Amino acid sequence: MNLNVNIETVGKLSEHKACITKIIFSDDENYILSSSLDNKVCLWNVNTHLHINTYKDVHKKGINDIALFRDNTKFFSAGNDLYVYLWDTLSNKILNRINVNDKINVIRLSTNEKLLFCSKNNAVNIYDFRERDFKKKNNPLQIFNEAKDWISDLLLTILKIHMQHR
Repeated sequence: MNLNVNIETVGKLSEHKACITKIIFSDDENYILSSSLDNKVCLWNVNTHLHINTYKDVHKKGINDIALFRDNTKFFSAGNDLYVYLWDTLSNKILNRINVNDKINVIRLSTNEKLLFCSKNNAVNIYDFRERDFKKKNNPLQIFNEAKDWISDLLLTILKIHMQHR
């Protein structure tokens, strides 16, 4: 079997000054969001290969993960500074902040974009960021702490339970 593949470089993400920790495509594949240990998140246009925006001056330590909303208007960033931030992509403003009191390795949005899953070492915390008093409480809805080791990734799926009645 011959696996010769021609690979062509079509663009470079050159805005970051430290290790890139995450690259995600928007659902429509027109945009890329990248995070880095340089405390910045960058937005890129896939078609033009141009850097559109940089979100910075908020995180004080490296950013480990990002989660983009389907409509591309908001995203979460999380890292080593004990905070998760909710950003507005158009205005560059912070819409919300969660103090999680620990470094965050991984964040994921639920498929309905109502819940945020955060891994902290060997636990996963679930937050409902739609709550009215979310900024005051910052309390997770649920904590899964059964893992015996560091959590490096999360996969969310929809679980459907079908019941048959007789």
